[in-house]
Amino acid sequence: MLRIILIFSLLILSLNAKVTVNQLKSEPRFALAIVNTHYNSKPLTNNANSGLAFKKFLLQHRFKTTYIQDATRSELVKKIRDFTNSIKKNSVVLIYYNGLAYQFRDKNYLVFSDTVIKSEYELPNKGLELSKIITKINQKNARISLLVLDNQKGTRYNSFKPSKSGLSKLKVPQKWALYLNARPNHINTKNDLSRDFITSYSKENISLQHGKNKLPYVLLPKSEPFYFIPPLSLSNLDEKAYQNALKTGSVVALQNFINTYPKSLYQARAKQKLQKLYQQQERLKQQALAKKKADALQEKKRRDQERVAALEQKRLDALSALKKKGIRVYEPEMVTIPSGSYLMGGDTADNRPIHKVTISKLKVGKYEVTNKEYNQYLKSINKVITPPQHFTDKDQPAINISWYAARNYAKWLRKYTGKHYRLPTEAEWEYFARAGEKGAYIWGDEVVEAVKYAWMKRSSGGFTHEFGLRRSNNWGLFDIFGNVSEWCEDSYKSGYFHVKSDGTAFSDDAVDEKVFRGGNWKSDVSQLTSAYRFHNVPDYYDTTTGFRLVLQE
Repeated sequence: MLRIILIFSLLILSLNAKVTVNQLKSEPRFALAIVNTHYNSKPLTNNANSGLAFKKFLLQHRFKTTYIQDATRSELVKKIRDFTNSIKKNSVVLIYYNGLAYQFRDKNYLVFSDTVIKSEYELPNKGLELSKIITKINQKNARISLLVLDNQKGTRYNSFKPSKSGLSKLKVPQKWALYLNARPNHINTKNDLSRDFITSYSKENISLQHGKNKLPYVLLPKSEPFYFIPPLSLSNLDEKAYQNALKTGSVVALQNFINTYPKSLYQARAKQKLQKLYQQQERLKQQALAKKKADALQEKKRRDQERVAALEQKRLDALSALKKKGIRVYEPEMVTIPSGSYLMGGDTADNRPIHKVTISKLKVGKYEVTNKEYNQYLKSINKVITPPQHFTDKDQPAINISWYAARNYAKWLRKYTGKHYRLPTEAEWEYFARAGEKGAYIWGDEVVEAVKYAWMKRSSGGFTHEFGLRRSNNWGLFDIFGNVSEWCEDSYKSGYFHVKSDGTAFSDDAVDEKVFRGGNWKSDVSQLTSAYRFHNVPDYYDTTTGFRLVLQE
């Protein structure tokens, strides 16, 4: 029972202790304003104006103000004692200081006009320790105390230079509000605390919490409300503040409301709205990032298009220059080969093991590159090569082609057509040569059938022949076997233990030879199997070597 009575009594006391509007309007207010201007080292001419403006502000807001300007240390000690004795219990107290102040060994000291200090070690004896003033005034049990220190931005005094900047961290009692023109251990050369303080608190319904936003450094008590101009009512003040925060619509305004009115009925709504604002900000951030990314992609696309257009124009100009010289660029007729997998290899040591290879869709020259096509390339590089007799017809395959020459022709064709012509890989060649046939020969096991498909030793008469006179394979490619052997991109290495299954070319700088396939007009039937491999150094050529191109898209 006693416990219940005690709790009830405490509750009544707490209710009685709650600040009312009438109390805010009638409670006594006391202010001590200390302004120092006439320093020997550097007179602070603006201090007087700032001090007088602050005095006017205090008087306008019902503060009984003790104003002291350029007092000596002894005069000031007496004034502070008299001011402290005049303070009434549960009143509001404001201490304002505008002048020089320094820290030494984590304590802060006010410096006065009559004082000459040549070293920071003299501060304890010649300065006035700020914490002692705070302690004396705090003994008067004011409802709330405000300390405004507009110390002059670290100004040097005579030859004395402090070892630490600004003021040290102040430990003020629980019901004190602290205002500094810079955070501890720093100086502020931009803000005018006196002016900004007056501007922040000269409006109606502005609590200490509301007015602090534009001030450089503020510490406020958690539970003591104070208004320089009291509101008409405290009961709906939080509602007005909430509506103002909503009207402002910013994260800062809502967060300020939440911090200022922790027990308001609008707390949940404010937090919910704040969460939505955070989510909206995140969405806007993501949208901005997405737009930035899209813009970057668009810009890259534009630059790529410009680059492609420039390259295309360069190609057309080069092609036009060729035409003026009477040079034509002939593109080979192409056959589209479907993608698929097959078993590559044969029954000899050179083409074992038989292994599965997968080839992507590609386009292959229907015929081997002809004299007509190749001679235009030779003309463009100012080179004249006269083939032997019986090899000069424009529709015969080009001969005496080395691996280097075949690749250079493909490069030349790429330059003037803008298309990616190249030599086939060895795996690609066997794939489109077989054209789906799994046996050793594409014409079956009957050797006599070979002459229907290939110009070879027994049928050629000792030279190559015009394209397309023999049967094609199943995919419409002519002279795959016989006529001329066809260079492939790959380096040569006996066996297939080194190859990949995706049909890409095998390349090894340590290998001296390249692969060519398909046999030629000198070949026996045994050399016309789909798996048979020829090889030689890349600069080798004779009347049996030629090539066929593929087009990579």
